[in-house]
This record gives sequence, structure tokens and C-alpha cells, in this order.
Amino acid sequence: MKNTNQGFVICLGLLLLVQMATLGSAVERHGEEGKHAVPGAPAEAEEHGGSLWESVERILNFVIFAAILYIALRKPLTGFLDNHAESIRRALKEAKENQEEALRRAEAYQARLLSIEEEALKIKQEAEHEALQERKKLLAEAQAGAERLMAQARFEVDQEVKKAKEELKTYAALLAVEIAEKKIRSGLTESDQKRLVEGYIARMENLN
Repeated sequence: MKNTNQGFVICLGLLLLVQMATLGSAVERHGEEGKHAVPGAPAEAEEHGGSLWESVERILNFVIFAAILYIALRKPLTGFLDNHAESIRRALKEAKENQEEALRRAEAYQARLLSIEEEALKIKQEAEHEALQERKKLLAEAQAGAERLMAQARFEVDQEVKKAKEELKTYAALLAVEIAEKKIRSGLTESDQKRLVEGYIARMENLN
């Protein structure tokens, strides 16, 4: 408010200076005309004197009008200017707050974007790790399955071999009994015994 009053007073002073300059010019013209005036021309001198007083009267009227205008408009004008200044301050404050809020949001979005990128990279790495572990697991299971099949095959072969051996033992025992019976019953010659042994060997070869 103080600055507003000072500005108004400065404007009023400038206007007064303009009027004073106008009055000075009028007085100077009046003096020049007085020097060149012809004696015996009182009417013209009175006319110039009237013009001077009219100028003074206009200045006084202007000063009075300006004073009345200042008194009448001081409070409304001051209030208007103060309200306008307050509106400008509020607008600047709001603009600053909006700018700060926009910066905060931009920083938050940037941080969120960085977090999303890091999360995506982490998910990708975890997926690759899980795929590698799953591949290792499948390979291990396949290898274990192959080993089980080989073990089962070896077991079955061993069982077949064992069974064949048992059958050979049984057959050999039966053959020995048969040979013994024949030898006892009919008194085998040496050639007969040789023939029986060769037949036994041939049968064994056929079994293998």
C-alpha cells in the first residue's frame, strides 16, 4: 500500500510539473509581449493578464481535482492494486507448486520406469535360471532312467544266465544218472562211453 501511495504522489507531482511548465511558458510570453506593447493599449494588456490568471486558475482547479480524486480513489485503487498483486502472487505460487509437483511426478515416473526395467531383467534372469535348472533336471532324469533300464537289462541277462546254468546243471546231472544206469545195466565198452561223452558235449554246445 505504501508503494502504491508513493507512485500516485509521484504521478501527481509530474502532472503538477507539467502544469507549472505550462504556466512558466505563459508568464514568459506575457513578459515578452509586455516589452513590445505599445503605450496606450491597456485593453490588450488586460487581456494578457486575464490569460495569466486563467492559467493559474486552471492549475489550482487541477490541483483541487487531483486531490479530490486521490482522496476518493486512494482506498479502492489501493485495494484493487493490492488484490491484483495478491492474485499475481497466488498465481506465481500456484505455478511454482504445479512445477514442483510436475517435477516430483516426473521423478516418480522415472524411478518407477527404472524399477520396472530392473524387475523385468530380474524376471528374465530367473526364467533363464529356471530353464537351465529344468534342463539339468530332465537330463538327470533321462540319465537315471537309462541307468535303470541298463540295470534292469543286466539283471534280466543275469537271471537268464543263472537259469541256463541251473538247467545245464540239471541236464548234466540227469545225463550222468542216465550214463550210470546204462553202464550198470549193459556194461558199456570204452567206445560206448566215448560216444556218450561226445554226445553230451554236443548237447552242451547246442545249449550255448
